[in-house]
Amino acid sequence: MATCHKELASLIKASVDQTEREELQRYQIEELQQLDLANFSYSSLSEEHSKLANLGQILSTGQALVDLLYEGDPQSVNQMLSHSLSELTHIARFAPELTEIGNLLSEAQIQTEEAAIQLRRFLESQEADPNAWMYLKTRLALFRL
Repeated sequence: MATCHKELASLIKASVDQTEREELQRYQIEELQQLDLANFSYSSLSEEHSKLANLGQILSTGQALVDLLYEGDPQSVNQMLSHSLSELTHIARFAPELTEIGNLLSEAQIQTEEAAIQLRRFLESQEADPNAWMYLKTRLALFRL
């Protein structure tokens, strides 16, 4: 009879262990479903998380670059190109072969202006959203489980 009680206790323990393992697996499956792995891109989330985590630096450095390229008064790249183009146009009257170089400087000035405009638009479109940053942080943490 004692053997039967031991065997029964062993079977009950095995049953409890099995139930606990099943609960753990259900929990893990639920966690995986929440991750929505079919639509999950770790690299995209990681990239967005990094961008939001470093947004202050992105905004300050980006604005400094906009100023350097276009909006800084006499020392902007745009102003220096404009001055160089003006001087080159003046001396190209005496050496027409310099005209092509003037064309290159003019194109560089247009490209510089376009780069500054696009950078300014990018900076204006950025928002510091702590909720988005926390959401991304949570999603990445779930993935690392």
